[in-house]
Amino acid sequence: MKGASELAIVADDRPGLLARLAGVLSLHRVDVVAAVVSTVAGDDAAPGAAFDLFHVRDRYGKAIAADDPRWVA
Repeated sequence: MKGASELAIVADDRPGLLARLAGVLSLHRVDVVAAVVSTVAGDDAAPGAAFDLFHVRDRYGKAIAADDPRWVA
C-alpha cells in the first residue's frame, strides 16, 4: 500500500492474539490502515499459526521509517 509501512507477524495462534497486537501498535502510536490476517489450524502435536500483515502509518499519516525506534523489540 502506497504511503504505508508493512509489518509482518508470524506467531503461534491463540485467542486474543490479534487484539493484543492491535493494542501494542496503538500504544506505540501506530495506526493500522489495512491488514491481511490468516491462520493455519494446529493439531495435538503443534499449535496453530497466525500470519498477519499490517499496513501502518504514524499518527501524521506517513509511513514509518525502517530506523524508527518503535520497530525495536
